[in-house]
Amino acid sequence: MCRAGEAMQKSVQAKIRQQESVRVSGPLSSNNGEIVLEWALSGGGVLLRSMWDVKPMLGQGRLVQVLHEYTLSANVWAVYPTRLSQSAKLRVCVEFLEEYFREMSVE
Repeated sequence: MCRAGEAMQKSVQAKIRQQESVRVSGPLSSNNGEIVLEWALSGGGVLLRSMWDVKPMLGQGRLVQVLHEYTLSANVWAVYPTRLSQSAKLRVCVEFLEEYFREMSVE
């Protein structure tokens, strides 16, 4: 997937290849992922979104994945105060999120 936008330079990391620069242009541009998602759902172009955001829509056929070989890495962090480090509720929450994001993997 790739995001439609005003003429801009994007670097994408191919799984096997070296880093490439791709110039993307189009009549629409936004830094709001929800708006870009709505544009793509209504046929307005392609977008770059996290798999956890779009995997259900891919499964329903509402979106189609293109450029399978291109990915961007994303880190997700659980940030919490030190005083909660022994919290059972926090541990369960973090474990749930780890499993959720693992299930959203494209592998």
